[in-house]
Amino acid sequence: MRSLRFTEFGPPSVLRIEEGPIPEPCDGQALIQVKAAAINPSDIADVSGHFKNTTLPRTPGRDFAGVVVTGERPQGEESVINTNTQDLLERVLELTRGRGVDAVFDTVGGALFEPALRSLRFGGQQVAISSRGDSRVSFNLVDFYHNFSRLLGVDSYGLTSRQIAEIADKLGSGWK
Repeated sequence: MRSLRFTEFGPPSVLRIEEGPIPEPCDGQALIQVKAAAINPSDIADVSGHFKNTTLPRTPGRDFAGVVVTGERPQGEESVINTNTQDLLERVLELTRGRGVDAVFDTVGGALFEPALRSLRFGGQQVAISSRGDSRVSFNLVDFYHNFSRLLGVDSYGLTSRQIAEIADKLGSGWK
């Protein structure tokens, strides 16, 4: 398996393509064959050493798309919503027949925080992972608690891959 990794902080030239074994998923996990990946601005900041809790070695590129090749397939339908051309809440309600989504994994924050939060089903959960632009958000607290919504912040840069997997396992079980 090829992966882009860094073992020290610095300019983008510290990134190296490495060969390694294909990981074996444990029970309840899936192996994803990445078809496309991107390095976003926070990845560049991470490589540069701007995040104090980054663990090394590290593979940047949390923005990716792929297919499940082995292991447990996630349940549910997959859809893409272009928030530049479509209203997030309107499209979510259309796709879910008015129900809303079980979970939002928010890597955008800012202006999309509240629309993402409003797209949750009754008792749904939103995980704030990153925030682009303005890191301060506002939302209707009354709507939030009337919907029994849950919000969790996760700073994945300070965690190892194993710790991230443990959090993902907890999220999959509904934070019980």
